[in-house]
Amino acid sequence: MKFFRLTSLLAAALFAAVVVVPFLPLAKTASDLVALEVRMTATAAGRVQLYFDDGSGYSESATSSSAVARDVPTTHRLPLKPGRYRALRFDPLDHAGTVVIESLKLVDREGGVRRTFAFAEFATTQQVAARREIAARLELVVAPGTNDPQLTATFTPPLDATATWSDLVAGFFPRALAVFVVIAGLLFALDRAPAARAA
Repeated sequence: MKFFRLTSLLAAALFAAVVVVPFLPLAKTASDLVALEVRMTATAAGRVQLYFDDGSGYSESATSSSAVARDVPTTHRLPLKPGRYRALRFDPLDHAGTVVIESLKLVDREGGVRRTFAFAEFATTQQVAARREIAARLELVVAPGTNDPQLTATFTPPLDATATWSDLVAGFFPRALAVFVVIAGLLFALDRAPAARAA
């Protein structure tokens, strides 16, 4: 009996789709679907950190961070759990130094821009000794002897960082393809097995 044939492959494709569909709601909460993308340079190595407030306040359980290299222009991707946020807190560096920010964007998993933030949306709240915009860039001087500079942005209505249908569809096809490939491989192996035993 031949297993690796068109009808079997079509059935495998249908089965793969049926298996993956129930897991799509889980994809809505994937932590890498949405992120704050920050293009910046710092005069000192350290960490950049983002806090996101869905109405319950800032906490260490709702944050993401990235290592900062000295004098290396870097695009940092700081993931947000999908949701709606009343405020974001951006900590550009964890000690003294100068940070130059080129852009602040809300992006999806593929890098598509959902929103570009104006620098003015992020107010300086503490431990920033100087702030100025030069040539479409934001320069921040973190005060000497400090380790918690903060910029905050508040949103009314809340910032929408929920998963879209395109996010879910983008997650559907790779998963369905993986299931299909496994089944197709098993069908192919079943076809080969009798010949292998006979040899």
